[in-house]
Amino acid sequence: MHIIDRLKVLLFQPASFFTHLKKEEGVKTAFQFQALISLIGVFLPLLILLAIPSLKTVFITKLTKVLGQEFATKVLQPHVLPFIGALDYGVNLLLTFASAAVLFVLLKLFGARQPYAKAYQLSIYSKAPSTLLGWLPIVNIFTSIYSFVLLWKGTKIMYDFSTKKILMMYLIVPLLVLVILIGLAALVGVSLLKAVL
Repeated sequence: MHIIDRLKVLLFQPASFFTHLKKEEGVKTAFQFQALISLIGVFLPLLILLAIPSLKTVFITKLTKVLGQEFATKVLQPHVLPFIGALDYGVNLLLTFASAAVLFVLLKLFGARQPYAKAYQLSIYSKAPSTLLGWLPIVNIFTSIYSFVLLWKGTKIMYDFSTKKILMMYLIVPLLVLVILIGLAALVGVSLLKAVL
């Protein structure tokens, strides 16, 4: 299936897409899909920055507040931006394997029997809307929500998990982890405060 056709079916007929995906083997096709849509998600914003000087000025102003004037000005030079884009692109591609590994472990904890390749496929395809359009302000809210819907739907179809199990896996467990991390941070903060006083 051509990448545009694959993307259309994923976005507009996700149940059909994930049912078909159950038969796909390995990570090669998913990785190629990710590599292509990441090119758009990484380099299109850079091209827009180069093409619209007023937007570049706004971006420099915001970046300056975070990183300082000298660094922000150097980073946004036309000869530096492609290097930053290429670095971002490469790092993002490598991180797809790590995020899929986290998903794989979570799926295994809840009884999944499928191999890592299935978790990689689910991870890649469910994040496609965010990868493509997540760089757009406001739009990124909707792409994140739809990516979560795709993750939910894909898990239900590819792993035959019940709604209750998916709810536990994607909402309850992360909330518990967050509460534990906040509790640990509070303990560390109190310990540091006591040490200082």
